[in-house]
Amino acid sequence: MNLLILILYCSILIWLITPIRQYKTKYFFMFLVLGLSDLLSRIFFGFGLIEKSNNINITIASLLIIFSLLYFRHIYRYLILFVLLLIFTYVLYFVFYTIENENIFQTFLQLIILVLIFADFLNHTLSKKEISIFLTILLFYQTTNLLKFVNIFTETIVGYFYFFVTSFFQIAIGLFFCFVNIDKPKLAFTISNKHTELKPDFKSDS
Repeated sequence: MNLLILILYCSILIWLITPIRQYKTKYFFMFLVLGLSDLLSRIFFGFGLIEKSNNINITIASLLIIFSLLYFRHIYRYLILFVLLLIFTYVLYFVFYTIENENIFQTFLQLIILVLIFADFLNHTLSKKEISIFLTILLFYQTTNLLKFVNIFTETIVGYFYFFVTSFFQIAIGLFFCFVNIDKPKLAFTISNKHTELKPDFKSDS
């Protein structure tokens, strides 16, 4: 039990640090939401509010991430739209809430986030002729998030083994994002135009 608590607190601490490195980048709001939502989830759990309240917290976090990826430069202009969507979500939760609907909805939101990140990855690769390691790791992280909800929905893997595996990857990925953002240092594989080769381009822009 002590090991589980240690892993949880390490994960919370690391993901609270990641927004500092991502400051002034497109993904700052995303990492800020990820860090705060993880902390709030643990608080809800501590107060015994692990069902509806925590699920609403996850839903709000997912919606905020989607908005930050879509409108990261003008996120405040869409505040009214977000508030209306938030009210609509609350109505759905308290009127039509079931565990099955919750799992389907969460899986759908995580899929949207994955598609948006993949779109960024594809756009970056085509426009700059390079494969960003940052975006590759971000894609992998979001894929694990999606698989986590798929696992909950299908109940394919349960128990401590799954917890330890996912926690390990989340902590390792969080540590990566504590030191690397989309701009600095530049970690990418340059795509050669002549021979379509992948050439490592590990540069520090500092």
